[in-house]
Amino acid sequence: MIVNNFPSSNANTVAPYVPLGRQPVGQENSDLKASSLKALEQSAALTRNENQRIPYDQLNKQAQQQLADDRLSKVKADELKAELQAKEQLAEEQTKAQKAEEAKKNARKEQYQNEQKKELSRQEEEAAYKNTQRIDSFKKANKKAINLNRHLVEIGAIKGSSAIGNLLNHRV
Repeated sequence: MIVNNFPSSNANTVAPYVPLGRQPVGQENSDLKASSLKALEQSAALTRNENQRIPYDQLNKQAQQQLADDRLSKVKADELKAELQAKEQLAEEQTKAQKAEEAKKNARKEQYQNEQKKELSRQEEEAAYKNTQRIDSFKKANKKAINLNRHLVEIGAIKGSSAIGNLLNHRV
C-alpha cells in the first residue's frame, strides 16, 4: 500500500527545480550561481535586427518560392498532360469501337447481299431449269406431232403437200 505524505491541498502545485544547496531555478542571483560566467541578456536592438530579413534571406525565400511555384506548375502540367492523354486514349478507343461496329455492320450487310445473290442465282437456275423442261417437253410434243403426221401421210389420211404435211419436211 502506498502512503501519501503530501497534504491534499498541495497536490496540484508544481515546485521549481531546486538543486541541493542552491536557490530554486529562476530565483538565483548571479553571485550565488556555480558558474563564473555572467548571465547573457539580449538587448531589444539585437532582437529587432534578427527579426528583420537580410537581402540574402529575401533572395533565398524568393528562390524557394519560385522553385515551389515551378514544382507546382510542373505538377499541374503533368496532371493536365495525363488528363489529355486519358481523353485522347478514350477518344481513340471510341473511334476503334465505332470502326469495329462499322466493320461488323458492313460484314452483316455483305453477308446479306451474298445471301440475296445466292437466292437470286438459285431462282435464276430454277427458272432456267423450268424453261429447259418446257423446251424439252415442247420438242417431245413437236416430235410426236411430226411422227403422227408422217404416219397419217403414210396411211393416206392426209397429203404430203398440205399445210400439215409440210411439217414432214422439217427436221427436229
